[in-house]
Amino acid sequence: MKNKYTEMILIILLLSLILTKDVVLSLADKTEIINEVYNLNLENVLSDYQALLKANNLKTVNNNYILSKVSYRNINDFWQYITINKGTKDNVLKKRAVVNNMGLVGIIDKVDNYSSRVMLITNSKINISVKINNSYGILTAKNNTLYLENVIGDVNVKIGDKVYTSGLTEIPENILVGTIKEINQDDLGLQKIFKLTPAVTLKNIDYVAILESGSR
Repeated sequence: MKNKYTEMILIILLLSLILTKDVVLSLADKTEIINEVYNLNLENVLSDYQALLKANNLKTVNNNYILSKVSYRNINDFWQYITINKGTKDNVLKKRAVVNNMGLVGIIDKVDNYSSRVMLITNSKINISVKINNSYGILTAKNNTLYLENVIGDVNVKIGDKVYTSGLTEIPENILVGTIKEINQDDLGLQKIFKLTPAVTLKNIDYVAILESGSR
């Protein structure tokens, strides 16, 4: 009787293997296809970042940028932070500039082993040295809107002018930040305040690159 049950179990196992063989092979084929699509997409994204780095006179050698995917975004902090899937194990450091193929996304402000938090440029805590034409100022954000304040130098700024990182801090120079949208006076009428349209479409970010400090 024992031998009979053993034979039955072996037959069932054999039938199961035959029936699941095609399923397993199908999954393997799909996995291969998925990997090919992922790698192709990664190559396209990498190409976009290389174009960005080249456009901004940033080197593309010596591992001076890290490609990463956005892994999490809290709806309650939608315009404040994003989380990416690279961390200390990938040599990500705080205060590094984060970009995509359109321009500056934000700054690394927290790093864990396998992930990092990016403070978006629309975060109310943002404070970045920027330049426009022959002038320098500070990029700030209020109510998810970008502003250029404390402008010094030849303040010959008009609507449509582009704003770039200045390179005066740890953030590399000439990363596109945004475009002047409005020009207003402050409450005391002592200086001009410039409202910006971000270069990056911040509501839709999938991949980013983390730049090394001063990688010009």
